[in-house]
Amino acid sequence: MKRETIRVAITLITMSSLCSVILAQQSWTNQVSGVTTSLNSIKAVNSTVAWACGNGGTLLRTTDGGTTWNKLASLSEPTLNLYCIDALDANTAWVTAGDASFTTSYLFHTSNGGSSWTLRVSSTASGTFYNAVRMYGANNGVMMGDPENGYFTIFTTTDGTTWTRTPSSSIPSPLSSEFGLVNHLTISGNGAWFGTGTRMFRSMDRGRNWMVSTPSGSLGGFAVSSSFAYEQVGLVLGQNGTVARTTDGGISWGTSISTGLSNGFGITHVTSSAIIAVGSGGSSSLSTDGGLTWSSKSSPTTNRLNAVSFASPAVGWSVGDAGTILKWSGGALGELAEIEPNNEAGQAMALSYGDSLNASINPAGDIDYYRFSAVAGDTVEV
Repeated sequence: MKRETIRVAITLITMSSLCSVILAQQSWTNQVSGVTTSLNSIKAVNSTVAWACGNGGTLLRTTDGGTTWNKLASLSEPTLNLYCIDALDANTAWVTAGDASFTTSYLFHTSNGGSSWTLRVSSTASGTFYNAVRMYGANNGVMMGDPENGYFTIFTTTDGTTWTRTPSSSIPSPLSSEFGLVNHLTISGNGAWFGTGTRMFRSMDRGRNWMVSTPSGSLGGFAVSSSFAYEQVGLVLGQNGTVARTTDGGISWGTSISTGLSNGFGITHVTSSAIIAVGSGGSSSLSTDGGLTWSSKSSPTTNRLNAVSFASPAVGWSVGDAGTILKWSGGALGELAEIEPNNEAGQAMALSYGDSLNASINPAGDIDYYRFSAVAGDTVEV
């Protein structure tokens, strides 16, 4: 069986065409957030629902796919900066926050769509800073923050409301001046991972026990974001826009791979093979081979993009400075299976912009047909 990957660039001069290779034209479109503050975190729940949060107490939610973004009720402290949001549906969400003087940290929860928020955890300890929260479902979750009283602040919950701090004996000791980063906590299966300036922490039991490793490649000073396809295979994004890859759950990391970003800030797996990273100047890069190679994807903004989240291979958002919200407009990402028979033009398999196809040329002399729709002037990479 022979597999072929062909890449060329063509400019369409007709309204439609037949094609025997794969298509990829991906980009972002602007959405109106209604705010000008920096947005730090985004959670895409499904094709219509997404939540975002940012500085100055900014809480946003859409229930119509981003056509409108509604500013939600302020928290008990409206001047707080909000660092990370996670949500299950249109009603249920958790958010980490802190005051501008970095003296108090909070974890809030809502079950009524953000009309009101309940305080779940707070701290005024020296060095307090709650970076991120992630939920495995309605009941189980993990929150991480900078070291307090000599060890990293990690809380877990099994009911979504009561949070228990993981003891210091279960977490490797922090290095001198070591701290986490806003929004950097990722989960997959029973695993959880977060990064610091030089190290990656991992838990395989939902935050109760932790181990540590050091990526071998240079990440430019900070491990700013990470994402896992599943418990064993994941990527960590560095401040300098490179990624390091693991295939053993974060025990070891491969050499650095350039994404093309000059500065990286957020990364997410869209599928097991498709990953999007975002960074400074409105830049974004896409990999469709598990993070081994990357290509730049256009963006309508020059504002820094801080975070990215996808609800499905076709629906995702990125948020950034100055109230920037971008929605993915490039069609579905991920690998499709070839549909046979497709040996004649009348049997051509339909593809959309953004689709990636794993197809075989077999037996010898096989010709496969694919079709897609486009408009005059479109530039398509196949």
